[in-house]
Amino acid sequence: MKGLEWIIGLALVATGAWLYPELGVSLSRWPVTTAAVVLIFFFSGLRIELRLVLKGIKNWRFQVRAQLLIFGVMPFLFWLFSFFFDGPTRVGVLLTGCLPTTISSCVVLSSLIGGDEEGALSASLLSNVLALFLAPLLLMFYLSLGNMPEFLIGEAIGKLLLVILAPLLLGRAVRFFYSVSKQIQSQIPFWNSLLIFFLAYIALCKVFYLSVPIGKILLCMGAFHALLLFIVHLVIRRFLKRAEQIALLFTSTQKSLAIGVPLISFLGLPGSEFVVAPLVAYHFVQLLIPGLFILK
Repeated sequence: MKGLEWIIGLALVATGAWLYPELGVSLSRWPVTTAAVVLIFFFSGLRIELRLVLKGIKNWRFQVRAQLLIFGVMPFLFWLFSFFFDGPTRVGVLLTGCLPTTISSCVVLSSLIGGDEEGALSASLLSNVLALFLAPLLLMFYLSLGNMPEFLIGEAIGKLLLVILAPLLLGRAVRFFYSVSKQIQSQIPFWNSLLIFFLAYIALCKVFYLSVPIGKILLCMGAFHALLLFIVHLVIRRFLKRAEQIALLFTSTQKSLAIGVPLISFLGLPGSEFVVAPLVAYHFVQLLIPGLFILK
């Protein structure tokens, strides 16, 4: 999906959740979000071009910078930003900061604006695998700094491996043993986008149903995302080529809803509807702001 399609999709998701949140709440009683996440990563494994991933990894300096930004700088900046919130909402901000980049939209955004698509693809895939271990560990560390709720980290990692890594490897295995037509591969981004919108819809339904103040959170996350884009651009523009700048800008500032939603569920954190609100808000603005830029 391109910029305008993203914006229309986001508007439809938000409107549907606001008008009839009961539907999403009813659906959430079934394991529909887990099924959606499994499908997202299975489709991703099915579509991944291993040749492009290996080519992108050869630029190891870019990959090191990307992972340091994703798991080093970003969690710290989100931790600083979290002091503007309290309770479960603050936990949600911290969790969002500890997540990896998206496995699809950061690559699409990079390619649409002339970025290093291979580097973005490799960085996104690597960060999603590392996040199965690093995201819970980082979250536990930052929660410990503020005397906030704890969780069983081993159980969370085990469930993430089952729901995310296993479907990803299965999709890759299917691609290896069976020929997947280019027509099917070309349709996967569309279906993955629909599944992401579905995850956002279910989460938003819970938020609206319990009257969580999402408007304030959305404005704060929008301003913060714009600030992150400005800071990263300011830092990297001096020592990277333009294509690498664009790829690093999107891979470092995007956060994965597909990993964040099941992680919240697996951790069993209190006030999960408030925890998920910053993640959903950030997901909306990280697509909306670049989408507006692409439209220009």
